[in-house]
Amino acid sequence: MVIGRGDIASVLTDREDITWFASGVSDSSENRKARFVRELKLLMEQPKDRHLVYFSSLSIYYSNSPYTRHKKVMETAVRQNFPSYTIVRLGNIEWGHNPNTWINYITNHKDAVIQNVWRHVVSYDEFQYWMNYIQVNTRNEMNIPGKMVWVPDYFRERKVLITEQNKDWYKV
Repeated sequence: MVIGRGDIASVLTDREDITWFASGVSDSSENRKARFVRELKLLMEQPKDRHLVYFSSLSIYYSNSPYTRHKKVMETAVRQNFPSYTIVRLGNIEWGHNPNTWINYITNHKDAVIQNVWRHVVSYDEFQYWMNYIQVNTRNEMNIPGKMVWVPDYFRERKVLITEQNKDWYKV
């Protein structure tokens, strides 16, 4: 069973033995308590007799925002209420259409400031690779950082790749 309709949920394969919990707060700038409460309530409604996979964020290790505090609360709720679970902490995903992801935001806002920082980026293939290793009837936590990228270089390369991939499309 896949819970959610976002970028992560859209690439998961439904399985009888797993509840993929890919629903809830995905915008790291979110600070509305109602959104956080909604996600916790939805989590607690899930069957306790199935293996639960909860998607969290690597940012819990380096940020103390309302979003990361919420992710920590959710992880604790999973540990305390589900006898079989996997908590998956992800870096920034490279696929999807969510306008709030870091990559999509910068790609879609030409005036966005590209900071001189490092970020973790997870490819679709790497994500699928690790999802195939999830074992039921266990209590696991998995960090999937992806590759570490220097943000200015990442976006410079991405723009070149987009141009190269689409150059034949624009031929007259």
